[in-house]
Amino acid sequence: MIPAPHSIQVERWQANAASRDAHGNPAETYAAPETVAVHWIGPAGSAEDALGGRRHAEAVLQIGAPAGTVIDHRDRVLIDGVRWQVVGEPQDYSRGPWAMPFAGVTFELKRDRG
Repeated sequence: MIPAPHSIQVERWQANAASRDAHGNPAETYAAPETVAVHWIGPAGSAEDALGGRRHAEAVLQIGAPAGTVIDHRDRVLIDGVRWQVVGEPQDYSRGPWAMPFAGVTFELKRDRG
């Protein structure tokens, strides 16, 4: 079993039926952060470009977590006080042909830096 020595905070997405956005859809809200233990937090890269005459930078991280860890693509993640958005679906490595207790899931996170 691989240890999960790092922790992140996950703000779970939830629809707020009591209020509506400009399009009449339930407003998006987030639950209070909950602590989730992860194996590792690693850089996946960054990119810069010019959009409409202004510079745009995006940072990307990956996290590795134990099998069964659930983080939805609409959730937000706090790492060292910095908020990241989950990108896409998790990569699940726990469904291979052999029972591997060290297999888990990875998630990609991004944030815009201006």
